[in-house]
Amino acid sequence: YDALPSGWQRIQNYAEFIPEPGDIAIWGGWNGNPYGHTGIIISANVNTFESVDQNWVNSSSNGSAAARVTHSNTSTLSIKHSCC
Repeated sequence: YDALPSGWQRIQNYAEFIPEPGDIAIWGGWNGNPYGHTGIIISANVNTFESVDQNWVNSSSNGSAAARVTHSNTSTLSIKHSCC
């Protein structure tokens, strides 16, 4: 979790932060899911973002197919690729 590949940076979410397509949104664990969740950002504004998520829509113990999901742009940590 702590080590990032060269060219990547960890950005803590803040009120004016707008993730960019290709960023990886990361949620920490919560009650019922101690492992957290990730999604690949495909579009965003200051209030919401759309991402491709797996194991989010209609998930079960076997997971679920990838889906386009709209999330509130709060309480996530984004890792952004800083390369060209």
